[in-house]
Amino acid sequence: TSRFDRNGIPEDPALARLRLFRRTVRDDPTRIGKLVQFLKTPYMIRESCHVELAQTIAVLPNLKYVDLPEGMFADEPNYATLRLEVQARCPNLRKMSYVKGSERSFAALAQPQVWPCLEVLELDRLDVDPMVLRNVLGSLTRLRALKVTETPSFSDEVMVAADSLPPMPALEELVVKDAPRMTVAGLVEYLSWYETQSALRVLTLKDTGVQPWRLQEVLQMAPALRTLAIQAKVQDPFPTNESPALLSSKRLKTLRYEISSTSGAGPYATPGYYTYLASCIMSGNLPRLRRLYVRDESFPDKLSGLPPPQAAFSGRRPGSTSYNASPPAVRVSPLPVQPPRSPTFPSRQPMSPTGNPNRFSSNNPFAQPRAGPFPPTQTLEVFTKNDEYGK
Repeated sequence: TSRFDRNGIPEDPALARLRLFRRTVRDDPTRIGKLVQFLKTPYMIRESCHVELAQTIAVLPNLKYVDLPEGMFADEPNYATLRLEVQARCPNLRKMSYVKGSERSFAALAQPQVWPCLEVLELDRLDVDPMVLRNVLGSLTRLRALKVTETPSFSDEVMVAADSLPPMPALEELVVKDAPRMTVAGLVEYLSWYETQSALRVLTLKDTGVQPWRLQEVLQMAPALRTLAIQAKVQDPFPTNESPALLSSKRLKTLRYEISSTSGAGPYATPGYYTYLASCIMSGNLPRLRRLYVRDESFPDKLSGLPPPQAAFSGRRPGSTSYNASPPAVRVSPLPVQPPRSPTFPSRQPMSPTGNPNRFSSNNPFAQPRAGPFPPTQTLEVFTKNDEYGK
């Protein structure tokens, strides 16, 4: 054929690279195939060329991370052969996802021969029994990051300890979204062990059963927490009769406190939540806090001249205390990248909550109240966002 005919059908460079790599590792699987631990492929290649991908994976026994078609995570019949090939040839995978439709494959994770070395697991819209979910998570002893989205069975029943079930792994990062049955009681029960307290670094809660005014109960049981994110839509104002404790953490660096109101809530549903947050910051109990994300454009103004530790939500007038303090330095900056995490897994031992002692002890009526912490002096970056157009 002529030169023009050959150029009329262009070659796909990504597919050519995959075929060359397949030939290389299959020609020498003993020496070269065992060295491969990561395999990255473009989206269109892994979606349309899963036969070539399966033939390549077959000679990569030490593979830890691989890009797979999305249909395989949903147990689509077209990718059944690829799934069996990955399970048989790649037992050392570290990351896997399961979406709606893959409930049977997810239940098979409880067997020790199916990916026992998983470290990162993502569940999306699964419809499984809570006991099956707990049994699978308990069998993954090396799991360090878990993300659960729109899975109603992920509740307090999964997190609590039970004699007949394996313990939950000590996670470094836990992301729970759209799980209304997950409450503070389940998180506190999970964090009642020394191993889980020392391991958890990042906690994200979006539209769960955790009330914003009960966050201190979680912080009290998670002393190693570095990043805390809560997103909730409220309908009622901040409960003044609850008398919530102020947020306190010695290591928390990033706080996402995004409280918005529902469509049926009035205009006075959210101000009390941010007044409470401002009082927590001015109390000085968050000495390492550096980044704060809120959905209130006027929140930096709340940090100016707010007298700690009392605030408007507590029922006292702001000018009723004589303790005046200078506000922390506030700087508005572009969105940063979250800091990395470092794993630590001590031995598991029960631990009780370590809260601050009561200022007014009933045993000694003549005791003087303990002096409160000083206001913060560190630089604090505040990132604001309003509800208009979702920006």
